[in-house]
This record gives sequence, C-alpha cells and structure tokens, in this order.
Amino acid sequence: MSHVESQLQNRGIRTKVVSRANYSGESLKGADLIISAGGDGTFLLGASKITTPDLPLLGVNTDPERSEGYLCLPRKYSLNFGKALDKLLSGDMRWFLRKRIRIIMSGKHANDQPVQLLDQQLSSPEFRFSEHVREHELHSSPSTVAKQQPNRVLPVLSLNDVFIGESLSARVSYYELSIDGAPTVGQKSSGLTVCTGTGSSSWHFNINCLQPQDIREILRIGKSVCV
Repeated sequence: MSHVESQLQNRGIRTKVVSRANYSGESLKGADLIISAGGDGTFLLGASKITTPDLPLLGVNTDPERSEGYLCLPRKYSLNFGKALDKLLSGDMRWFLRKRIRIIMSGKHANDQPVQLLDQQLSSPEFRFSEHVREHELHSSPSTVAKQQPNRVLPVLSLNDVFIGESLSARVSYYELSIDGAPTVGQKSSGLTVCTGTGSSSWHFNINCLQPQDIREILRIGKSVCV
C-alpha cells in the first residue's frame, strides 16, 4: 500500500487513504479515481460503494506472488505500479465497463435494520413452512397491503453476485419467483444466487470443475469395477 501511495504522491497526485472498516460512500466525495489495494475481495468492496458510472475503479494486487487477482491489474503492473500509473496518466489505457446489480427490497421487513448472522437464533424449525404460509396470507390481505412499507433501495451495488436465502444456512428457503413479469412459480431450495457476467464465470467454473481428489476417486472406482 505504501508503494502505491508513494507513486501517486511522486507525481503530484493528491491522495487519501481509507481502511476497509472506514470505507463508505462519504469517502468517495471529491474523488476522481478509486484505487483498491489488496485482491479481488478488496476490489469488490470498492465497487460496492460506487453508485455512478463516471467514477472509475483501479485494482492493485498487493500480493501477486500468491494471489491471482483476476479483477486487478495484471501481475507485471501490480509489481510495477508506477508504470501502470504513467500509462493511465498518458491515456494509454482502456477502461472496462462492468454491469452491477441494484437491489430493491419491499414488504413488511424491507426497512428493518440489518442483523449479523451470528446473532440469529433458530427457533421452532419444525414449523418453518407453516410460518411462511401464515406470513404470506397475512401480507396478502387487503388490510395489510394498505400498510406496507415503502420500497428500500440498498445503498450498495453488487459487482459479482447476490445470494438470497435464509439467514441460517441449515434452513430451507421457500419463495416465489417471477422473471420479467412472468407468472410466479413456487420454489424450494437452499437459496437463490443472481450473478453478473463478472461473477458468472466463477460460478460456472466452480459448479462444473472436478477437484483432483474427485478424479482420483472416480479412477479408483473405475479400476475396482473393471474386469
């Protein structure tokens, strides 16, 4: 991080260093460029607070020897940030535009304060499905519809993916899904993941890839059944 900051200051560029814990929308005021120093996770955090398309984000991989950093600068530029900065200042760089997901929440609990997952308690798990049915019937009644809270637009944008499901991973999710105004369809699953083009490649790779230990097990089974 100090290397990145010194390269900027050596070229007369005013900088402001903000830690992950203190990074917020307020930190972006007056900025012409956001630079994330870390890995892909830091890049995703940096992107989540940027709500306008005219504020670019540049990712620098601070540990290119051990981390791939797909969303960050290539390894040679992360190791030599000064060279990348000179290319940026001379205009010899092309920005890559990425789509992100905006989340709008509606319903009775849309404006509730967020709760840490560690603070959640599992209560009456055997009655969970009936609880969902009662909640659906309650919020579908005319008297309840009139009292519904206004929609809530979350103050962050997702660059990779959004997971929707129970706060406790052991609980099954019951929900109704409608895409582009189509009729709703009831679903029961572990949850729902919606990803962008940026996040879809990672999901596709991890869902379809075979780990070395899986291949060894397949070969072992095949060898045992072969005559």
